[in-house]
Amino acid sequence: MILILSHRELKPNGKGVETFQRCLKAEGSTQILLAMASIENDQEWGVDLLPADPVEEWEESSECLNLFSQLIKSMVGRETESGAQKLQRNPETGAYTWILFIPGYSSNLNDSLKKAKEMEDTYNSNVILYSWPADPEGTEPARYFKARDAARLSARRLKSLLTHLEQVFTKPAREALAEDFRISMLLHSLGNKVLESLILNEEAAAQSTMFNAIIMHQPDVDTAGVMQWINKVSPQEELYITVNQHDGVLIISDIVNRIRLGLFPGDLIAHSLPKLSVIDFTHAHNVASAHWLFTDFENNIVRLICKRMIHGNASDQRINLGLESQLIYFADKFSYSFPEPELMRLRT
Repeated sequence: MILILSHRELKPNGKGVETFQRCLKAEGSTQILLAMASIENDQEWGVDLLPADPVEEWEESSECLNLFSQLIKSMVGRETESGAQKLQRNPETGAYTWILFIPGYSSNLNDSLKKAKEMEDTYNSNVILYSWPADPEGTEPARYFKARDAARLSARRLKSLLTHLEQVFTKPAREALAEDFRISMLLHSLGNKVLESLILNEEAAAQSTMFNAIIMHQPDVDTAGVMQWINKVSPQEELYITVNQHDGVLIISDIVNRIRLGLFPGDLIAHSLPKLSVIDFTHAHNVASAHWLFTDFENNIVRLICKRMIHGNASDQRINLGLESQLIYFADKFSYSFPEPELMRLRT
């Protein structure tokens, strides 16, 4: 089961991944709607709106509120329902891990659901997809600029979403399950622009405390000026920023922007932000120009790092990969880096 929260416009008579429109206008809809998505045997996605004919915001719908209440009851009872509402548990700890996933530029609903499903299966996690209007029509670079505007405008919707999600789900779930419940926010590429705008324009930094971890994966935001907002992001445990200096998508983005944070963190690693870890994947085996590393990627060490970012560590909140000698931790810079290829002895 994957939950979708979206302020995309509804498509008339649309079904499945066509339930929501692609980006017709940067601001999207005035409503945030909730839907459940499921897929059987790699066939077509089924997307069911809650309620089926929504006329109000999701947090005002008794059907939506009942769903979150039932999810909490199922977790407390350690239930594992079959079918569309099956909940995933960490097989090592028995805890329920949730991911609020905010995808990047050009992500339509089908692409986003594919990544969400892969994360659900790979990391035994439950995924809430925030689908913002990231896929406008047109030619480049105008299309990219429209999506960037949509990301900025989506911050206000995300602020509302987080406020109500904490009230109806994350706060009561923590009270009922304690350490057996955790939720992280994973932002990919231009999805990080939504977070940047949330902090800078909506002054909603306090909402970051609802997450155990926040993972800024290959962020397509400016490195310059990042200290104006990044130090206000305060998850309960850890803030991760991933870097790949050869990221092909960000290198193209760099042509029409200033240098991207996912390419080069700049002076960020020189600041002692106690919850920040910068993870540089540049020289990891098989990474090359990759822009998405959490799924569909052949490198066991990278997979282990992604797993620990999502699930955390029971013994140590900061990633500890001392036994996997491919990764070097620079304590003075709060950063991790794979060594240059000629220095690597082990590859996976």
